[in-house]
Amino acid sequence: MIQYTDTRGLSSRSYSFTEAVLTGLAPDGGLFVPKHLPHFSLEELQAMQSLPYHAVAARIFKAFQPNIADEAIDALCAQAYGQQFDDERIVPVHSLNNHTHVLELWHGPTSAFKDIALQALPLFFEEGIKANGAGGTGAGCADGAGGGVSAGGAWISACGTSGSIDTSTSAQTRSQAASLHSQAASQRSQSSAQAGSKRLILVATSGDTGSAALCGFSHAHNISMAVLYPHQHVSEMQRTQMQAHASNQARIFAVRGNFDDCQRAVKELFGNPEWNHTLQSHYNTYLSSANSINWGRLLPQIVYYVSAYHQLREQGVLQECGCFDVCVPTGNFGNILAGYYAKQIGVPIRLLICASNENNVLAQFMATGSYSLEKRPLVSTPSPSMDILVSSNLERALFELTQRNARLVRAWMAALKTKQAFKIDRTTFDALRDTFAGDWVSNDDCLRTMKHIFETYRYAMDPHSAVAFEVAQRLGDSSTPMLIVSTASWAKFSASMYRALHNIANDQPLPSAIAQCSSFQLNALLAEKFGLSIPPALTQERLATTHAAVQLDRNTADIQAALEQFQRELACGK
Repeated sequence: MIQYTDTRGLSSRSYSFTEAVLTGLAPDGGLFVPKHLPHFSLEELQAMQSLPYHAVAARIFKAFQPNIADEAIDALCAQAYGQQFDDERIVPVHSLNNHTHVLELWHGPTSAFKDIALQALPLFFEEGIKANGAGGTGAGCADGAGGGVSAGGAWISACGTSGSIDTSTSAQTRSQAASLHSQAASQRSQSSAQAGSKRLILVATSGDTGSAALCGFSHAHNISMAVLYPHQHVSEMQRTQMQAHASNQARIFAVRGNFDDCQRAVKELFGNPEWNHTLQSHYNTYLSSANSINWGRLLPQIVYYVSAYHQLREQGVLQECGCFDVCVPTGNFGNILAGYYAKQIGVPIRLLICASNENNVLAQFMATGSYSLEKRPLVSTPSPSMDILVSSNLERALFELTQRNARLVRAWMAALKTKQAFKIDRTTFDALRDTFAGDWVSNDDCLRTMKHIFETYRYAMDPHSAVAFEVAQRLGDSSTPMLIVSTASWAKFSASMYRALHNIANDQPLPSAIAQCSSFQLNALLAEKFGLSIPPALTQERLATTHAAVQLDRNTADIQAALEQFQRELACGK
């Protein structure tokens, strides 16, 4: 069985797979990673090519040796990747030309790539609860929380952006680590008493994670869910989906701020021991997470890069030992990190290209090795799911690129918290550039790219994927096949598609008659005029039932009060 360690190196012990999934975040604030990775030869990968997607997923999951029985993994994968997807390939590859191919990750029940992981994660959760008791061993955190610093990272002194960071293990650090170890031991001793307790899944979303998590956990037992999203900073369709998938057990909260405000509030709540104690003592409830810091989200994403390799071979794109490049639109770095791990286990990926929108902190980092949030406001773009500045999964990449040097990672995360910036050393930067590249696309260039793709290929691409297409055209090598990772259906972003096809700049208003249309009406207009196809999951019939969001100010106290009220209502059967 492969055990799990964490990126900051202060955990007192190893964790099993199910413990890592239930816990989400390590006691020292780090992110869980497997202690070693499996590896497949090309022959072993190619031998899976004739298998259905769920069987490929089972093979990959088993190779990571989770503490789940093989027959349970087979059943889990068959359930996760079944008829809820509208294409039997689950993640079909569509070729635009001989060089450029699109991996469509939006054929699931909410028409976004988050479904690939969030159809599996609730099943991992249930297996973990069986193995470890409902409370597990600790709490998770929000999307992006790993990019900030809690616990261990905050104890390391750093000097900002100069790169001269003190990575020594001070007496204070050792003392704090010992305290963490004691806390973790206490958590383990309580786990058997937590059997029969409940879970509150707390999620911060920039758009797609919310509806995918609500959908994925809709049939889970003894689990409630609270989703925080930035008010007026998601598309109308994304908001409609969250309303449709909400229920009495799953509430949505519109925070008057941006995604980083949602993320910060959730991180503070997970790091508040008094509030966690209140949940446990008053409501028999433990916090957990469905965000991308959870390894249970990342592992399923590795599988679709294996499937893409199989399909490129089937289409004759790759020679027997040929490689390909991948361009991923990313804000939180989880999707592209899954591609990195796919490369590490044997998928012949040559280069991983990170595509950013105007919130281009990652593109800057790829070019310079400096990650800086100083004087950088969050910009609203046509690709709102990428409107993120703190890219949580970058921490895992840094851990791997430094040959798992937890002291360096701790120091960099501390610098990001205290100085809003850090700079990696030359050796790590060279390792980064050996595998990754990056660039960014302006708002209007994104819309122009959407129109170009449609006019050239008669193919409708959402604004996030269009960002990846444009960056791939700039950075790709004509001798190496390019795989564009397409993360959502165009129909989730109908206003941007209308702007693109009618040459309306991002900062210009839509015609008044169009601005008054609902997303369903606008999708119907676009479908009729341009012959576009609307996924079944985004029809009004599928999304008819709605539960209104509760609007909240962005301060943590108001959010905490609203969540406590939610738990009181559940306790009273409301």
